[in-house]
Amino acid sequence: MNEEIKNAIAELEDWLSDPSELGKKPAKIEYTNSFEDEDGIKCLIFKYKKSVLGKGMLGL
Repeated sequence: MNEEIKNAIAELEDWLSDPSELGKKPAKIEYTNSFEDEDGIKCLIFKYKKSVLGKGMLGL
């Protein structure tokens, strides 16, 4: 896993840990894909689960 993806995972985990979001780190998080928007900004897509048995959700 490259540094860009590792850093993005850490940022997403921090954001999801906020009390106004999940309030904790997700049980599972994995990189799925990336794309570049019309302004040239690279966006990374992640799949995560709130709990081990929870349904999958997407984070950008």
